[in-house]
Amino acid sequence: MPGTKKEEGKTYSSNWGGKRAGQGRPSSTGSTSQKKCNFSIRVSEEELQKIRELAKEKGKTITQLVLESIFNS
Repeated sequence: MPGTKKEEGKTYSSNWGGKRAGQGRPSSTGSTSQKKCNFSIRVSEEELQKIRELAKEKGKTITQLVLESIFNS
């Protein structure tokens, strides 16, 4: 307590720390629409440019293009 002398034997709350209800990042528990893992590959600049162009031509994201290529082959 700023400006006051603390008495011996008395406990004081610092009002710091501790969990506050409703604070922090919302949990994604139970949500199946969110991705949970990352996957990376190494490609050359030329290969990346071709992938970007192909995704743009098809109106898809790179992720959508790669996943469809893998699972629909």
